[in-house]
Amino acid sequence: MQTENDIFKGPVQAHGGSGSQPGGPGTIYRRLILGDASEHYLEIDNLNRASDKSCERSVVLEKADAEELVYDEVKLLRRACLQLQVNS
Repeated sequence: MQTENDIFKGPVQAHGGSGSQPGGPGTIYRRLILGDASEHYLEIDNLNRASDKSCERSVVLEKADAEELVYDEVKLLRRACLQLQVNS
């Protein structure tokens, strides 16, 4: 696996498209490397595009049966929805 070291200081935002057919929620994945360890962060922002009682345009995380998904923090912002799909 090829890795690249970047130093970025500033705000980061991700939003889906707008219009009559808006795109999916904005999704940001960050991995911070701390020596030999790393931290994993996931942020999903739906810009209040879903109703109060539904999970429209959710982000789906797919994983293989034996695989683990580990995040140190998951933020669901402005009516964002997250679904986990396990493929066996």
